Amino acid sequence: MGTVETRQLRRVHAQVRRAEKDLCSVTRNKVVRLDGSTTWHAAPSLLNQLRGAVGNSGNRGTAARSMRPTVVNVDALDLLTDITHGAYFMGQVSGDIENCLRHAIRWATGQTDPDPAQWITAHLIRWAASITELLNPLRRFHVAAPCPECGTRMVWHTDPRTGDVVQVPALHVDSVSGCTCLHCGTEWPVTHLEHLAAVLGCVPLPI
Repeated sequence: MGTVETRQLRRVHAQVRRAEKDLCSVTRNKVVRLDGSTTWHAAPSLLNQLRGAVGNSGNRGTAARSMRPTVVNVDALDLLTDITHGAYFMGQVSGDIENCLRHAIRWATGQTDPDPAQWITAHLIRWAASITELLNPLRRFHVAAPCPECGTRMVWHTDPRTGDVVQVPALHVDSVSGCTCLHCGTEWPVTHLEHLAAVLGCVPLPI
């Protein structure tokens, strides 16, 4: 295998591991405050957030379930079921979704052909986007200005709807998280968007 092919394979393997982390691992979000200080906030993995959104049936004992009606988010349950079936198909092992995905990724990253890892990556990115959209249907914007933290203006980003890699502005804004740089990961909460707009020299977005 030549140098170019080796680099491509490493890049694809890194992408599938990053996609697995986004879906299965606890997240840590960086928030930059007005005084320049930063804080980190932990959140459950997207899969655990989805499980929590399904309903209360998994959080109560048998006696409690018999006494109370179970409230189920049907959309969340359908999505979780689809992801479960897909993960079992990929991993061909028993256990939870995370175990199936990690088994499939270990196999894919052991191949010299990048196609298996790319195929898994596309599914993981689509599932992560579906969970995020289900839990937080947001108004989203891109800001055509360089990130104040790293100076990046444009990044290559995988479109969760198509799986295609496209170039988009680095600064991504939504109505819940605020602004995030897709390159360095720096975040500005919604309460800081007016200040960020002043720094960038643009009009605050009406979110």
